[in-house]
Amino acid sequence: MLEIRQLAAGYPGGGRVLDGLDLSVPEGAFVAVLGRNGMGKTTLMRAICGLLRASEGTIGLGGEDITGLASYARAQRGIGYVPQGREIFGDFTVAENLTIGRIAKPGLSPAVPRHLLELFPILAERSRQRAGSLSGGQQQQLAIARALAGEPRLLLLDEPAEGIQPSIVQEIAQKLREIVDTTGLTVLMAEQNLAMVDGWADSLAFVDHGAIAESGVAAAGIRQDQSRLSKYLSI
Repeated sequence: MLEIRQLAAGYPGGGRVLDGLDLSVPEGAFVAVLGRNGMGKTTLMRAICGLLRASEGTIGLGGEDITGLASYARAQRGIGYVPQGREIFGDFTVAENLTIGRIAKPGLSPAVPRHLLELFPILAERSRQRAGSLSGGQQQQLAIARALAGEPRLLLLDEPAEGIQPSIVQEIAQKLREIVDTTGLTVLMAEQNLAMVDGWADSLAFVDHGAIAESGVAAAGIRQDQSRLSKYLSI
């Protein structure tokens, strides 16, 4: 599904953040990328969805080289993105946020699919409420639902557990697992919260100084893997 080869990317005046990064994500897999702050997780997410241009390397989606495509074209190819901080439209209602997720992809009707509201019932209950008045956990559910409303093939999530109480973290992780199991959606998630991945993701990749140091690591039981936690997360 997603094939990244020798990817390099960075920011003006800041040098390279990603340097020779390789990563493969199989179709229908739930893969989490773990690493300390500043190691390149967010940069990787932004490079994949096209918000940051790669200076070297290639990004392939479903066998197509999308490296040179603009972000909107990547979204049309089936990439959904939930950024760090959620970035919902706070002055719009919950329903309006979800509709925006639909109309962003050509060919979709503006009607929000019933199964999406069944998956996130709190959004159905508060569909007419201003999105900015929701709790942090509810806003994160809205951000995920808005991305799913565009019917992506690949869902990217950047630290979705940030600033959310533990019980809601577990709820969101469970919903992501359910989505993968029932729809075959491919999920790539950057995260530091182990509760979000242990028992939920299929496998882990560890990013260190802009490159993937290890990949294909089983997610189950990662909280007991003190060697890797110390090496890559300083835990």
